[in-house]
Amino acid sequence: MLFESLRSQNKKAFIKIFMASTENYGGGNGGMPSITPSFVPKHSLGGRGVWLFIAAIACVAVFSLLWVVMRNSNPSEPQPDKSATYYFQQGKRFFNVGNFKEAKENFEQSLKLDAKNPQTYAYLGAVEYPDSQGKNDGYSGGSYKKAAENYEKALLLGLSDQHSGYWNVIENLGFIYKSLKRYDQSNEKFQQIITANAPNASWARYAVALDYFNRQNKPEEVRTLLRPVLNTTEGLTAAQLYSINFLWAELNLYSKDYVNAEKYSRLAIATHYSAENAPADVILLYTLASKGERSVFEKEAETTRKKTNAPAEFDCYMAEDYTVFRDYDKAIASAKKIDATSISSAHAWCLRALSTAYLAKGNTNEAKQYLNSFIKMVDALEIKNAFLMREYDNAKKELDRLMK
Repeated sequence: MLFESLRSQNKKAFIKIFMASTENYGGGNGGMPSITPSFVPKHSLGGRGVWLFIAAIACVAVFSLLWVVMRNSNPSEPQPDKSATYYFQQGKRFFNVGNFKEAKENFEQSLKLDAKNPQTYAYLGAVEYPDSQGKNDGYSGGSYKKAAENYEKALLLGLSDQHSGYWNVIENLGFIYKSLKRYDQSNEKFQQIITANAPNASWARYAVALDYFNRQNKPEEVRTLLRPVLNTTEGLTAAQLYSINFLWAELNLYSKDYVNAEKYSRLAIATHYSAENAPADVILLYTLASKGERSVFEKEAETTRKKTNAPAEFDCYMAEDYTVFRDYDKAIASAKKIDATSISSAHAWCLRALSTAYLAKGNTNEAKQYLNSFIKMVDALEIKNAFLMREYDNAKKELDRLMK
């Protein structure tokens, strides 16, 4: 070990220092001083023996002091009197109180002594997971890639459902791969949870269903996945219940089941509300517009504006609602509030509302321009949900018809 070689080198240095000090003394007795210290009886030891004895004691004292200093100056090296289990338990203690910096150091020390403990890698994965770092104090150097590497190492070394926290590792990997845009791997992890009917299966169902609706354009598969967890609250947070109810409302609006679309959008809003969760309000408003309930719609729209501070994105969805009411002037006014340079699904809906409104008003040139812009916008988006894809297909058909 490096530590042992350093100790050997310093021991040789001590010997050299000791020899040099004896050679530099003047007087007789082979270079050693002839004076014996007054606290040692002259008859007890000869002069050479006394000084050798004192020098040896001094050498040992200095060596011991330097050894302690060297030991403390190398915190990255595991201490010989501490075990891998000790460092693992220390790491868990720091992790549980939110000190991820100390937790990471102790888990890494533990792995130097036992590199095949899957639970240590699992904890390191949690330390490196960016979504958990908001709860910690002192460490922010993690990444999804580092977290995935540690979690996968834990699984490779035998982490199984016999270990506590196993299903949390699988779930975290699902969300990590989603963040890394490795969607197939993400769904594979969530499907593993669903198949085993693990405690977190309800949320795994939502995660896969969301991907099916937002990316894969598989609305019927969404229905199959979500139906078993409707009206289930066990093990779910308020925010998770909001998300499940919102997606179910969105699915029902897509299939034009306005009764259930309104029911579940209202349930989502009542479950958990914050400004960034306005999509449930958007679903409710479009449902009311589709039902032709203008007065209820305007009242709900005013309430939503106050809650969300009326962001520009909200005006795009309102523009689409006004086309349903055939109030095309309001639709155009609302749609043109969006930043023309933005690239987002909200902006796409603004463009779609403008194409619909201008076509209804008989302005085919403007309609063609906005249809073309809508198609290009959807092409540029990474996430295209089932609603957008359906309108995308309709817009292409309309544009083809107008170009003939």
